Amino acid sequence: MIAQPPNAAIVVFLAALALRLSPYDRVDTELRYVGSGALIVWGLDEAVRGVNPFRRALGGLVLLWQAAGLALRWGRCLQSGQIGTLQCLRDDVLGNGHR
Repeated sequence: MIAQPPNAAIVVFLAALALRLSPYDRVDTELRYVGSGALIVWGLDEAVRGVNPFRRALGGLVLLWQAAGLALRWGRCLQSGQIGTLQCLRDDVLGNGHR
């Protein structure tokens, strides 16, 4: 089975995405982190317990996508000399530098 009712992690991701698209963008960074975290949880769950090879592969691809994004953000912080600071990651997510 490829289609099934969404699990909690996908519901959290979709809710965070919908809120990010709303006019209330004061918590955009936090919602982005929540959405990414939900995708990591979903991807890990599917990669480990997926009901078929397609779902396991999709979970693995989502995990790789999220890991690559995190590695790029940490790499930019390392290049700027701000590694270890949450402000660096926050600025990168908001697009305020490192470009």
